[in-house]
Amino acid sequence: MKKTILLISTVAILLVAGSCIKRDSNTLYDSSHRDHFSAKFDNYFSPGETGLMIFLSDLSGKLLAEQSLEGQNSVYLTPAAGTLFPELLIETLVYKGPAVGGKSTVYLYTYLQVLPADWIWTTFQSDSIGFTNLNFSNIPSQTAYSISSNFKWMHGDVLPPSVMISLGKNPDNVYILLNTVTNGYRYKWLTGVGNMNYYYPVNLSSTDVTLSKTIPIPPTSNLSYRLSGYLPSGEHAKGLYTLDYGDQTGTYANLITLHYPETVFADFEFYINTLDPSDSRKQWYQYDFGTIPDRIDHMDGNIVVQDSTPAHYRVQASGTFDRLGSSWEFNPIGPYQYQWNVYGSPSATSFKFPVLPADLAAQFTGFSVDSLKLSSVEIKDFSGITSYDDLIKSMFVSGNYIANIVPKYSGLIYHVSPSKSGNKPSRDKSF
Repeated sequence: MKKTILLISTVAILLVAGSCIKRDSNTLYDSSHRDHFSAKFDNYFSPGETGLMIFLSDLSGKLLAEQSLEGQNSVYLTPAAGTLFPELLIETLVYKGPAVGGKSTVYLYTYLQVLPADWIWTTFQSDSIGFTNLNFSNIPSQTAYSISSNFKWMHGDVLPPSVMISLGKNPDNVYILLNTVTNGYRYKWLTGVGNMNYYYPVNLSSTDVTLSKTIPIPPTSNLSYRLSGYLPSGEHAKGLYTLDYGDQTGTYANLITLHYPETVFADFEFYINTLDPSDSRKQWYQYDFGTIPDRIDHMDGNIVVQDSTPAHYRVQASGTFDRLGSSWEFNPIGPYQYQWNVYGSPSATSFKFPVLPADLAAQFTGFSVDSLKLSSVEIKDFSGITSYDDLIKSMFVSGNYIANIVPKYSGLIYHVSPSKSGNKPSRDKSF
């Protein structure tokens, strides 16, 4: 069962195979599956991203198996001839993003304390499929606008006469929200946009009034939120339209008012994050799927970093949560910068980084584990998930997308340096 814990690690709990790691007695996936580890990628990599490698290690960090991902969307890893994988593994996925300013980010995602299994990585479908130019007429006076197609979104203060927007499917739907000076929040819902119609006329003399809902939130002066709608209902990986948003810094708030159409959507996603008013290093966030919540409360928890060096990392984590994570960064001279994210159970308050395969290490110009800098530590609680094992099974062994699995999740991020913004990337790849 999920537990409220207070853990202070004084030694690395993952230094040797056979270390005593407490696990739920009702492990939820097959512990006898030790002759192979397979990985399949279902719509996981975004355009411009390239899978590099998956490698497996024992709990001491020793390399056990590796497979290149370049040009492949599935791999099959096996232990050395005549042996089996140990009961518990460290699994690491490596991929790189597109070059920005001549430099690419290499992402390493390490999952501690996992059983050998067949894993499937999946995420939401968000590719751009064409674009269209919306040409507006009879624009009412307004102070803000928002325009959304399927998984694509733009917003601003004053709506221009023409806007080019990417489409998530073709044809697509487009949702337009206006905060008008004389009539408050109004919306317009467009269907059949695109389909080779690169210029789409939109007459805004006729718009519809929105519904509104006010939600109490923990007091804050740094706030970001977004309300979106799924279409069709229940398809949480395929269709999402932004309906309302807010992003403010330096303004006190203890409630927010959301605006959305009375019809069209019956299935929602709500996202909010804030900075702790008493400690700008602490960032709270929450996602709700299906219904719009009646109120928001911060999850129960706290994080104290006791040693932020890669060799002796140690944290204290308290509260009720399913997953403990840390994010590390390094930006040397050369074509790559690096972000290494390490995830484990609530007991993983200390760990040892796995050794990189030789071929991978040779590609990573200027990289060294000792040069990694801890950027943040995160605890995360998933509603309806009972343990870290349950989370791994639900997300990777089942191959499902998190928004289809749980009705809500929430988290606390402790930033090593004070955070200047409450923004956490919406619908990012972390789990």
